[in-house]
Amino acid sequence: QNNIGLDRNKYAGIFGYEWRPIKERKIKFDLINYMFITNKKADNYFKIYTLAFNQVEEIANQLGQTVTPGTADVFINSLLYNTSFCNSNPDICQQLKNIKEREKRITQNIFILSNKFDFYYDSRKQLLQPDFYLFNSTFEMAGSLLGAFAKTLSLPKNDLGQYTVNNVPYAEYFKTDLSLIRHWQLHKEHILAYRAFVGLALPYGNSESVPFVSSYFAGGSNDIRGWRAYTLGPGTSGGPNEFNEANFKITTNLEYRFPIAGYLKGALFTDAGNIWNLNNGETDERSRFKGFESLKDIAIAGGFGLRVDFTYFIIRFDMGYKVYDPAKTGKERWIDLNQTKFTDGVLNIGISYPF
Repeated sequence: QNNIGLDRNKYAGIFGYEWRPIKERKIKFDLINYMFITNKKADNYFKIYTLAFNQVEEIANQLGQTVTPGTADVFINSLLYNTSFCNSNPDICQQLKNIKEREKRITQNIFILSNKFDFYYDSRKQLLQPDFYLFNSTFEMAGSLLGAFAKTLSLPKNDLGQYTVNNVPYAEYFKTDLSLIRHWQLHKEHILAYRAFVGLALPYGNSESVPFVSSYFAGGSNDIRGWRAYTLGPGTSGGPNEFNEANFKITTNLEYRFPIAGYLKGALFTDAGNIWNLNNGETDERSRFKGFESLKDIAIAGGFGLRVDFTYFIIRFDMGYKVYDPAKTGKERWIDLNQTKFTDGVLNIGISYPF
């Protein structure tokens, strides 16, 4: 896979086995799951990620200086290595550190070699059975094999002290996802659908943070529909970047589906969730998960949808509205729905049902 902006090249492959001991149960084990990512034009970062550059440019303007996407890194480093400046302007330096960390996560070259186990249970006896539950769990261990033999193989280290393969550091992390979906048939075509998801990826050993490709995002047509994809979180940060991600996620969705006329179906839904950073090398306090107190930062969205249902092919139009916005403070977190206009919603277009 090639991404033109950063000239990102990705090579991936899987060697595994899948079996079904019974019809409802599926087990999959990836003995080898590898991904090799390189960014040949990492210097283009501030040209492509304009929100990050705008933050740098705003700081430069405050200091009476000028900066371009090509000189942004030099400008940031000149301030971060200036101890007296950072002592006098700790907030500015902290913001620049956050920007620098983000750049590193997006542009880093990385090698992922993991083992992965999936367990999938679907209670449906027939594909279109309306009342069912589905459980899926995934466990992934990345870098453990390389970590065990790094010294034995005399793998070289980079300037940050990370072991490398072909001059690229390998990732070490543990990741687990748990998902539960439940559908209740209330009456004929009236369905109450529920989903809960929890995911956590923890770096260790050779990694200070989880690679971008293995992180979580929030928002979008199959997630918290009052926010566009990648714009919610992490935590209370308010989505300051183009692609906001973190290593811990909680999501829950509830949707009532009903017939309108013929192929046209309707839905009312509520979505809740957020993403946070947990032991992920992140210095922005707003994005960190701090235990149960962070649960008050779960975003809530609500809305309605129209679906054209051809049984095996579904076109979905969902309008999602923010109800509780953790990026705001105090009572402003609860959105005044009386002041909400139709155009304040986010139009989500999708194929098939969200869950």
